[in-house]
This record gives sequence, structure tokens and C-alpha cells, in this order.
Amino acid sequence: MSYLAKRVSVAIASLAVAGGAVLGAGGTASAATSTSGHVQRPAAGVEANDHRWGSDDRWGRDDDDRDRDHDRWGRDHDDRDRDHDDRDRDHDDRDRDHDDRDRDHDRRDRDHDDRDRDHDRRDRDHDDRDRDHDDRHDRDKASRHHDR
Repeated sequence: MSYLAKRVSVAIASLAVAGGAVLGAGGTASAATSTSGHVQRPAAGVEANDHRWGSDDRWGRDDDDRDRDHDRWGRDHDDRDRDHDDRDRDHDDRDRDHDDRDRDHDRRDRDHDDRDRDHDRRDRDHDDRDRDHDDRHDRDKASRHHDR
């Protein structure tokens, strides 16, 4: 059985159990209320149709105020999203700049390595010439000494 099928079957079973519990509790509660001789009355001075704290005027605000606030909060959220996008673009720009600097640095390192290899090659050539010179000098010295 797939994961989705398991989830759906568990959800259906949960709804069935919850629905049965609600119906059972509702039937018990209604039976208890109908057989009970005591009925609660509203407090004095409060009408059953008093909607002071209803959804139409909650906290003394009307729908237009809530809509304006909702629109303002939405605009604030949009502004934060734009700011976030701007910061992301700035971050991406800095990353590209860092990448460019890293490439430049790597290029300079390669150039430096090339110069070091050239320098080492020239040093070896120079050492070879010095050895050749010393060998010739020693041969010349030996032959002059031998000629005497």
C-alpha cells in the first residue's frame, strides 16, 4: 500500500471515530438537557440577541478597518519580500565578485608559479654554466701545470 493510500485510510478512519464520538456525546448531552429540570437563564441585563462581541463588530472594529489593516499588512509583507529579494541579489553580486577575485587570485598564483619555474630553470642553466666554466678552468689550470 502506498504512503498516500495509508494516509487517506487513516484519515477516513479517524473521521469515522471522531464523528461517532461527537454523535454519541451530542445524543447524551441532548438527552441529559431534555430530561433535566434545571435550565440556565442568561444573566440579568443581557439579551439573547446581544452581539456586542460578535464577529461583525469585534473589538469595536468594522470590516472596512480590518480590510484596510489586512491590505496594509499585505503591503508590508510585500515590502519585506522585496527587501529580502534585494538582499539576495546583493548577496549574489558579492558572491560573483568573490568568485571573480578568486579566479584572479588563481590566475596570479599560476603566473607566479610559472615565473618560479622559469626562475628555477634559469638557476639550473646558470649553475650548469658555472660548472662548465669551473671544469674548463680546472682543465686549463691542470694543463698549464702539466706543461711546465
